[in-house]
Amino acid sequence: MEYGMKSAFVAVLLSGLFVLPAQAQNRPHNVIIFVADGLRYGSVESGNMPNMARLKSQGVDFTNSHALFPTVTTVNASAIATGHGIGDTGDFGNTIYTGQPMESLKGSMLGFLENDRLLAGMNQKFGGNYLGETTLIAAARAHGWQTAIIGKEGPARIQDSTATSDETLIVDDSTGSAAGVALPQWFETGLKNAGLAPPPPSPSVPDTAQEEWMAKSATEIVLPHFKDAAKPFIHLFWSRDPDFSQHNGRDSIGSPTPGINGPTGLAGTHVADTVLGALLDRLKALGLDQSTDVFVTADHGFVTMTHQDGGRELPNGFLVHDLAAALALPKVDLPDHPQLVVAPNGNSDLIYLPGPGAAALAARVASFLMA
Repeated sequence: MEYGMKSAFVAVLLSGLFVLPAQAQNRPHNVIIFVADGLRYGSVESGNMPNMARLKSQGVDFTNSHALFPTVTTVNASAIATGHGIGDTGDFGNTIYTGQPMESLKGSMLGFLENDRLLAGMNQKFGGNYLGETTLIAAARAHGWQTAIIGKEGPARIQDSTATSDETLIVDDSTGSAAGVALPQWFETGLKNAGLAPPPPSPSVPDTAQEEWMAKSATEIVLPHFKDAAKPFIHLFWSRDPDFSQHNGRDSIGSPTPGINGPTGLAGTHVADTVLGALLDRLKALGLDQSTDVFVTADHGFVTMTHQDGGRELPNGFLVHDLAAALALPKVDLPDHPQLVVAPNGNSDLIYLPGPGAAALAARVASFLMA
């Protein structure tokens, strides 16, 4: 099937790549942004991912792109959302040190940002907008566009981190619970009519059930509603797969092969491609394919790693143990005034030095790590 829409396939969205369509003689084109979490550029081939492969070959193929921070979702989500680097947004990792006890963390100061409640708490902590920048979706709605975000909790909310329920539709894992963003009436009615009672299914390997629920929300409720309203729209869909299946697959336990190219990883990439195909088909059925620009991107690729050292399995938080021993510091849960804090981010840990004497301590940390 051919698609008349303008389309773009890119490996990772970089700063400044997306801009709102300029006003033309007629109504501006609508925009759909599809993010396949954890998708590697080389995974896209016609046999397993025909929809993305078609866009890649028939549209614009951005071949020399790079993740802002390898394999860490929210960091790259903040860049996709705002076009700014992390020096501007402060989103340095999935798990960060907040500097003060957070109610959403039950008093803890280490928080995992893929959580709507924590993101709301971060907004309160940082003047109403923890990113400190305007997101693309927020800019679109400020210009009167219809806006909707559907997908993985955390990166979905980051795309319009300050929006209220009557400004942007946000549907994620927490939808239907007290932790989720409230839903507008038109969408709640649409869920009932479509037989999609919230909450969405929990993630699975591959994430077929949850992705199908999310895709139906987009194709059976959101896109028809946007068409009926007859105003330009921007819709971002954040697919949890292939990332979830790649993280949780067990094809290579005890062996480096087949790795993420095994059956589970391939199933996850196929799930993401199937959802994209459903969106494309619905655009065509609604007569929106000629007036909608479609962008496909990923937050990061995917790597595999081992936590073994000479055959010994390293414990979770091994960097904390090593630094505490090397620097003769007490290893305790976060006190009120810590000297050093490690925020684990999947072998890309963040080290904070919030106390006095940070410069001297930083030199000792660097010397230990370099050794």
